[in-house]
Parts: sequence; C-alpha cells; structure tokens
Amino acid sequence: MDSISQTLLEPILKSLQTWLATHPAIAWAMSHPLWAIALFFMVLLLIWGLLGAIARLIQQAWFLILQAPLKLLQWLFRHLFTAFSLGTLKSEAPTVLEQREQRLLETLNRLEALQHEQEELMQEVKTILMLKI
Repeated sequence: MDSISQTLLEPILKSLQTWLATHPAIAWAMSHPLWAIALFFMVLLLIWGLLGAIARLIQQAWFLILQAPLKLLQWLFRHLFTAFSLGTLKSEAPTVLEQREQRLLETLNRLEALQHEQEELMQEVKTILMLKI
C-alpha cells in the first residue's frame, strides 16, 4: 500500500514543486500564511474602497445629469423675469452708468473748488512772506 501511495503522490508533488518554483509569490504566500492573509484582507479592503468610490462617482454623475434640465429651466426663468423687470425699472430708476457719471461730476466739481481754495491760500502765504521781508 505504501509503494502505491508513493507512486501516486510523487508525480503530483513533483508538478506542485515545479509550479511553485515558477510562481514565487504563491510559494512565499504558502510559506508565510499570516502575512498572506493580512495582505489578502488589505487588498480586499482597497478593492472595496475603490468600488465604493466608483459607485459614489456614478451616483454624483447621475444627479448632475438629472438636475441639468431643471437648472437650465431655472436659469431661463430667472433671466426672462429679470429681463422683463429691467424693462419696467429702467424708466423709474437711473442706471448704474448715470449714477457713475453723476458721481464723477460731483468729484470734479469738488476738485475744482479745492484747487481754487489752494490758489487763495498760496496767495495769502505769498503776501505774508512779502510783508516779513
């Protein structure tokens, strides 16, 4: 019985040894089972996280695709209503351009007044200096 089992097991073991020799990573895993189990679970967790990230990405893409027509309609309605409301408000309130022009005129008038005041003060300083000499 022993010689029969030996003759049956010997070719199987020989082919297993040659296969392990050609695949050193599997040979390492068989000789270090705890490290192999830990590595297997780490790879499993990485794949699980990657699949979760892909699922979230697909979910966000679908939300964007489904929200796009609604956002487009909202944008159109907002611009249509503002266009109609601006048509009625233009006659009632001055535009921003008119307000800027008015502010520019006020600033220029103030600068001219300050320039005249500066000239008067310079004349006064000159007369005071002439009297001291």
